[in-house]
Amino acid sequence: MLAFEILSKSGMIVSLDWLVGCLDDPTQVDSDWKFIMTGIQFENKTHYDTKSIPMRRIETTWLVISNSDFHSYRPGYHNLNDFTHFAAIPNTPASNVLSLDLSKLLVFEALAKPGMIVSLDWLDACLDDPAAVDLDWKFALTDVCFENNTYANAITRMKRDLHRKRPPLFYGFNFTILPTTNRRMQATREFWNRIIEGFGGTCSMSPIPGEAGKIPYHLVKRNLKVPSASIDSSVVLYFNDSVLHEKWTFANNCISFLGMGWLVECIVRYRLIPSDHPSLKYEADPQYLPVIFEKFAADMEENSRG
Repeated sequence: MLAFEILSKSGMIVSLDWLVGCLDDPTQVDSDWKFIMTGIQFENKTHYDTKSIPMRRIETTWLVISNSDFHSYRPGYHNLNDFTHFAAIPNTPASNVLSLDLSKLLVFEALAKPGMIVSLDWLDACLDDPAAVDLDWKFALTDVCFENNTYANAITRMKRDLHRKRPPLFYGFNFTILPTTNRRMQATREFWNRIIEGFGGTCSMSPIPGEAGKIPYHLVKRNLKVPSASIDSSVVLYFNDSVLHEKWTFANNCISFLGMGWLVECIVRYRLIPSDHPSLKYEADPQYLPVIFEKFAADMEENSRG
């Protein structure tokens, strides 16, 4: 009966040869149309009618990641929440390590999704024995490698919080990413907003004053009591060429200023790090960023009007 149910779904029905081809060459994911099955055999009779069989593109429950990129993923067409597995080809010697690259932000986005991240060997095992579908835990990738540093069990902790309905890493935070002339950041701003939201945070175009005394969940969990480590629930993420507004810096606004690198370093570790963490030593000091003074700007505008 399951086969009849599958026919009513939108997924494309292909031969197993397509999956074998994908294992040899992940780019073959886009050649699924070559392996489509258009005929039905029932009670020793074959019915061949392409018009009566769903021909829409496949929406699989797994997605192949190769060299930290996705194959056959189309933003707006697929929803990453729908995938139960992300099959990866580790490019590190350890078989349980997923390597991250800032040029492939979809992988960061997948970390915040419920789907399990497994080695591509899991798909290979499923071809040999379909029962291996239930052995995905043996092929799970648990560690993260970023800029030659490996963080043990980072993925395990991310997925555990998701599946146990615990507050994600940035729960309780509101982020504002300041404008920059950095072309890569200009092109990926929407990705970062989705990543932040995937990890439980919210985003706004301009800073929102934080609430005095409000401590985000994971700050309480980490028990960061060192004064230099204190971070407000409202965070402005800046770049070396960012410009601040004086009103944002008022103490009663409870806004923290952190370099964009802070966000990335927290995600790869899956823990909040203090603002003076050694990994942030190359971030610009917000005290030396240019500031727009509102009164001065208002006076200039009034003078320009005559």
